[in-house]
Amino acid sequence: MSSHSFLSSISVAALVAALGLSSQSAIAEEGPKVIVSFTPIHSLAASIMDGVGEPELLVPPSASPHGFALKPSQAGSMQEADLIIRIGPELESFLDKPIATLGDDARILDLMEAEGVEHLPTRKAGLFDDAEDHDHDHKDQDGHDDHEDHDDKEAGHEDGHDHAREDGQEHAHDDGDAHDAGEASGHHDHDHGPEDPHIWLDPDNAKAIVNAIAGDLAAVDPDHADRYRENAEATIRSIDDMEARIEESLGPVKEKSFVTFHDAFQYFEHAFGLNGLGSLTISPEIAPGAKRLKELADEMTSHKVACILVEPQFSPKLSQTLAEQTGAQIAELDPAGAIVEPGAGAYEALMVANAQSLADCLSGKPADKN
Repeated sequence: MSSHSFLSSISVAALVAALGLSSQSAIAEEGPKVIVSFTPIHSLAASIMDGVGEPELLVPPSASPHGFALKPSQAGSMQEADLIIRIGPELESFLDKPIATLGDDARILDLMEAEGVEHLPTRKAGLFDDAEDHDHDHKDQDGHDDHEDHDDKEAGHEDGHDHAREDGQEHAHDDGDAHDAGEASGHHDHDHGPEDPHIWLDPDNAKAIVNAIAGDLAAVDPDHADRYRENAEATIRSIDDMEARIEESLGPVKEKSFVTFHDAFQYFEHAFGLNGLGSLTISPEIAPGAKRLKELADEMTSHKVACILVEPQFSPKLSQTLAEQTGAQIAELDPAGAIVEPGAGAYEALMVANAQSLADCLSGKPADKN
């Protein structure tokens, strides 16, 4: 063999070895397979996983987590997940049955059970009873004004927020009969139970969610635990900055009253001390009759309601009718992320856009038609 051929052979071998090492390094650095139910929570997970991997999003922005139907490919992907993140069966009941089919070692993070998350009770449709249901005082400065009841609920969850399936039945959920009954009637989608599951719309809850996700990511991928912790700290600082900007934009209109199409914004009201007076319907699938519609219009007029909040996922027809009868303006607020591009910045973009839309409506600024 000539010296030239010999050197060429060495060069080829070295190149192959280098490519092999590069491939092995890429495999070693690949993050865990994480699946997240819908956009705002996916955004927080993506921020924490920055530089490690990208979580998979189940519910596209154009859809609602209420009553979403999984594709077979998505159900198959769940079988391979290292971690599945959702709010809980109170919101994403469509995940109950797929989760029940997973192996005993599947790791499910139900954020309704996360440590530090404040729960608010589900409210009735109509104008809220001031003595019982409606409290728009701002939270105490420490961020969470009452956790005793929540701490009691967490008994039995040793780690405070997540659980691997130990007996194969842990996520079957005893409320399955209620979901099945709701499916038969066609109106199960908004039967949230005694607690409101829209927890992410409170920035303090979002910070608790970030900590919970970072903890679970570190548990399934300890090699990147430091990166998850650093990203979580940066995400929380970003949420703090966002909260301060929202406080500034909403400050001048806090005392002006509004109603919502359905009661998805209680946590947002509570976080920023807003004057939400009620919701038009408890379920978007069930429109009130003519008599109830007149009662709502009369109530809104007597309480000088300035604004009706609608959601992009649902028809605005009912809200438009009441706006015409009462002179209230309409603002589109989005709890689930239909108006933002999925990714690490989606949560902040969603919250800021909602705050600006509400501030414009309550201040009498005409809605942007574009």
